[in-house]
This record gives sequence, C-alpha cells and structure tokens, in this order.
Amino acid sequence: MSKTDILNFDDQTAVRVLTEITRHHFGDDAADTELTPDMAEALGNEFDIKPVAEKVSDGEMARQALLLLADDPELLARIKAFSGTGQQKFMDPVMGISLTTAAMLVLKTHIDIGRDKDGKWSFSAKSPALDKELLKMFMEKLLTWVPSGPFK
Repeated sequence: MSKTDILNFDDQTAVRVLTEITRHHFGDDAADTELTPDMAEALGNEFDIKPVAEKVSDGEMARQALLLLADDPELLARIKAFSGTGQQKFMDPVMGISLTTAAMLVLKTHIDIGRDKDGKWSFSAKSPALDKELLKMFMEKLLTWVPSGPFK
C-alpha cells in the first residue's frame, strides 16, 4: 500500500480505518487525549501554522492522519488490513472513538506534548527522522478542521 492509495480512500473509508487503527493500537490511551483551545493555539504558534483556505472534511483529516501513521511499517500494515474489502464497513459507535481523539493520538505518536507549572505548552519531535513537512500539513488540516481550533 502506498501513500497514493491512502489519498484515494473515500471519506467514509478513511475515517473508519483511522478510528479502528487508533482504537486497536492505542486502546486506553485515548482517554487522556483532548485538543483544548489553548493547546490548539500553542500548536499553531509553535509550528507557524496558517489556516487552510478551504474547509477540511472529516475524510481529509483522516487521510492526513493516516499518511503520518503510514511512516511506521507496523501501522502501514494495519492500514492495509483495515482498508481491505473484507472489513466491517461501519464501526460500532459504542466501541469507536471520535475522529478528534484519533487525530490527537496520531499527533502524540510523533511529538511529545508537555505543559509546565505556569501552563505553557511545549512540543518536541519524537524522532529526528520525522517528515516535518508531512507533520505540518497534518497540523494545518487539524487546526482548521477541529471546532476548538484557532482558525474558526
């Protein structure tokens, strides 16, 4: 599976694959994952994120998150498995996680997010080999898409 294949996922498939992968891969870590308005603003400032011209759909947000995950061979294999035609087409909403939570879990796989005693956010890449352009594109989509983002 290539990044082009991921870009060709329809919206429903992209959202389903992302939420299933994050639910299976991260499990209980999803509970501690929220993008607050002040964190969104700090991310925008830290990474010099500008608003994307057009509205970002759920499917576009999911595809961008999947592109980041695809850099990890284990997660790329999961993307391929969950996108197969034999997979369940609709997730059980009781067992699912929100797209916002899924997107934040993806972000946390690539950067460490911290907060000091004064409430100031800090962000650092977990890997020097991180594709910073891909991360920036993801964050542009995220901060434009999320309702609590600075570009609303």
